[in-house]
Amino acid sequence: MATIDSKCGYAHPGTYGHECGRPALFVGIRPSDKTANGVFYAARCAECKEETGRDNHGITRWEPLDPARHVNQWSRP
Repeated sequence: MATIDSKCGYAHPGTYGHECGRPALFVGIRPSDKTANGVFYAARCAECKEETGRDNHGITRWEPLDPARHVNQWSRP
Protein backbone atom coordinates (compact mmCIF):
# COMPACT_ATOMS: atom_id res chain seq x y z
CA MET A 1 0.00 0.00 0.00
CA ALA A 2 1.28 3.49 -0.81
CA THR A 3 -0.27 6.49 0.89
CA ILE A 4 0.19 9.70 -1.04
CA ASP A 5 2.74 11.86 0.80
CA SER A 6 0.95 15.15 -0.02
CA LYS A 7 3.74 16.27 -2.36
CA CYS A 8 3.33 16.89 -6.07
CA GLY A 9 4.76 13.96 -8.02
CA TYR A 10 4.69 15.56 -11.47
CA ALA A 11 7.95 15.27 -13.40
CA HIS A 12 8.33 17.47 -16.47
CA PRO A 13 9.28 15.55 -19.64
CA GLY A 14 12.97 14.69 -19.67
CA THR A 15 13.38 15.14 -15.89
CA TYR A 16 12.84 11.57 -14.62
CA GLY A 17 13.43 11.42 -10.88
CA HIS A 18 13.00 15.18 -10.44
CA GLU A 19 9.43 15.47 -9.23
CA CYS A 20 7.98 18.89 -8.46
CA GLY A 21 7.71 18.31 -4.68
CA ARG A 22 5.47 21.29 -3.89
CA PRO A 23 2.47 20.67 -1.61
CA ALA A 24 -0.20 18.73 -3.52
CA LEU A 25 -3.74 20.07 -3.52
CA PHE A 26 -5.32 17.69 -6.04
CA VAL A 27 -5.19 14.09 -7.21
CA GLY A 28 -5.56 13.08 -10.80
CA ILE A 29 -7.45 9.83 -11.24
CA ARG A 30 -6.58 7.42 -14.03
CA PRO A 31 -7.36 3.78 -14.77
CA SER A 32 -4.64 1.32 -13.82
CA ASP A 33 -4.10 -2.40 -14.18
CA LYS A 34 -1.42 -2.26 -11.47
CA THR A 35 -3.69 -1.30 -8.55
CA ALA A 36 -6.14 -3.50 -6.66
CA ASN A 37 -9.11 -1.20 -7.30
CA GLY A 38 -8.18 -0.34 -10.92
CA VAL A 39 -7.51 3.32 -10.10
CA PHE A 40 -4.22 5.21 -9.73
CA TYR A 41 -4.10 8.48 -7.75
CA ALA A 42 -1.50 11.04 -8.87
CA ALA A 43 -0.82 13.92 -6.43
CA ARG A 44 -0.44 17.35 -8.04
CA CYS A 45 0.04 20.98 -7.01
CA ALA A 46 -2.24 23.58 -8.61
CA GLU A 47 0.37 24.51 -11.24
CA CYS A 48 1.32 20.98 -12.32
CA LYS A 49 -2.34 19.97 -12.46
CA GLU A 50 -2.60 22.20 -15.53
CA GLU A 51 0.38 20.63 -17.35
CA THR A 52 -0.32 18.50 -20.40
CA GLY A 53 2.88 16.45 -20.27
CA ARG A 54 2.88 12.67 -20.15
CA ASP A 55 2.77 12.47 -16.34
CA ASN A 56 -0.82 13.75 -16.61
CA HIS A 57 -1.69 11.61 -19.63
CA GLY A 58 -4.75 9.46 -19.09
CA ILE A 59 -6.13 11.36 -16.11
CA THR A 60 -9.91 11.23 -16.35
CA ARG A 61 -10.80 13.62 -13.52
CA TRP A 62 -9.40 15.72 -10.67
CA GLU A 63 -10.39 15.71 -7.00
CA PRO A 64 -9.19 17.70 -3.99
CA LEU A 65 -6.46 15.72 -2.22
CA ASP A 66 -7.56 13.61 0.73
CA PRO A 67 -4.46 11.65 1.89
CA ALA A 68 -6.59 9.37 4.07
CA ARG A 69 -8.76 8.33 1.13
CA HIS A 70 -6.40 8.55 -1.86
CA VAL A 71 -4.25 5.47 -1.34
CA ASN A 72 -2.70 3.43 -4.15
CA GLN A 73 -2.99 -0.27 -3.30
CA TRP A 74 -0.85 -2.31 -5.65
CA SER A 75 -2.27 -5.56 -6.97
CA ARG A 76 -0.31 -8.74 -6.55
CA PRO A 77 0.98 -10.62 -9.59
